[in-house]
This record gives sequence, structure tokens and C-alpha cells, in this order.
Amino acid sequence: MAEGLVVEFQKFNKNARHLKRLQRETLQSIEDVGLSGNLSEEQVAEIRFTEVELSELRHVLGVPPCIVVGGQDAYGKVLVVTRLLAEQVLPIVPRLTPGRAWRPVRLKHSHARTVCLALPDHGPHAEAGYELVHSLHAHARPWGTVPRADVELDQRAMQDPVVGSAMLEVGLPHPLLKEGVQVVMTPTVPHNRALNTSTEFLRALLPEVLPIIVYAISRDDLSDARTKMWTCAT
Repeated sequence: MAEGLVVEFQKFNKNARHLKRLQRETLQSIEDVGLSGNLSEEQVAEIRFTEVELSELRHVLGVPPCIVVGGQDAYGKVLVVTRLLAEQVLPIVPRLTPGRAWRPVRLKHSHARTVCLALPDHGPHAEAGYELVHSLHAHARPWGTVPRADVELDQRAMQDPVVGSAMLEVGLPHPLLKEGVQVVMTPTVPHNRALNTSTEFLRALLPEVLPIIVYAISRDDLSDARTKMWTCAT
């Protein structure tokens, strides 16, 4: 799957660069026509883009594509991320074992394997956010799979408004991420907080990226409320 996605995103980036060039040339042509004096101000105004149209164009062409992985539990979401990357970057979660809450995770391109905690800024750049000076298990030794303790939230972390809200930023020298694609896994929290937490997270993230939504169904109890939440958020 990863190899095929790399090819598709290479095509996407090529087309996006072409569209950006066309946008620049079109806007410049309109300005040149306006300066030529061959058309009245009213006629030029009719062919100019509105501020809303320009904003929408800049958003579509200027923000990074982002594969947003949601799901009923961490087990299903980890499986999807593993298939996307063809690599076990996130820790394996037992399917039937209730686990702790998980942080949101952002995977982005890096020339070396890195991991840190950052306060999510949800900006359009991979560097967005404020890195926290916080010791992680992954810092103690070379890692292939992120230690489970670094993605799980214990009771102490959940009570800390800063550490508890931080996103785990994982940098990988992966060909899919090299194409400017981000992969974001939504937070996993207890059922009584799941809908509110996921809704708030998505509302902050989605306006700043070009989202590709993947929802992992790992159980046969997909509720109407959860389906409605994802539909409204997107």
C-alpha cells in the first residue's frame, strides 16, 4: 500500500505545482488587463477573484495533504497506520484488552527517526507546534517502534493540562512522508469523553490541512453518535 500511495502523492504534488503556477499567471494576467486601460473598472471587477475565492484557492493549494486516521480504538488505528507505512512504527495493541488513553500522534518527514512531545498548533507546516522539553522512553535508546509508554496517557499525565494535551510528533525518513504528506492519528480516550475530545481535535486540525479521512472499524458496535460526529466534523 505504501508504495502505491507514494506514486499517487507524487502525481498530486506535480499537479498541485502546475495549478499554483496557473493561479499566479491568471492573477497576473487579470492585473495586466486592468492596467492596460482596455476595460472599464466594472469589467475588470467582474473577472477578478473575490477575497473568498482567493482564500479558498490558497487553502487548497497551500496546505499539506494529511491522512487523518480515526477509529473506535487504538488497536484499529494502529493497524491502519502500519498498513499505510508498511512498517510497525506504533506499538502493537492487544485487540480485546482495554488500554489507557492515547495521545494524538503526528507522523512527518525527517532525515532521522525522532520523537518528541509538542503542543499542537495545527498549522500548515510540519514544524508547527511548540516542542516540550520532556523525557521520553524513546530517548533512552535507538528505537524501531515507538515505546508504548510514550503514546499512552497515565492518570498523572491526564491531570497535567500541558503534558496531557501534547501531541506525539514522530519524524521518519519514509518515502510517503517525504512527499509532504502528514499522517495524524486522533486521540484515543475513555468512552465517556471520546466524542467531545475527537470533535474538538478534528475541528482544530481539519481547516489547516487537506484531509484524507480513514476510519478504522475494529468492532461491531459503531454508534450513530460517533458516525454523526465524524460526518459533522468533516
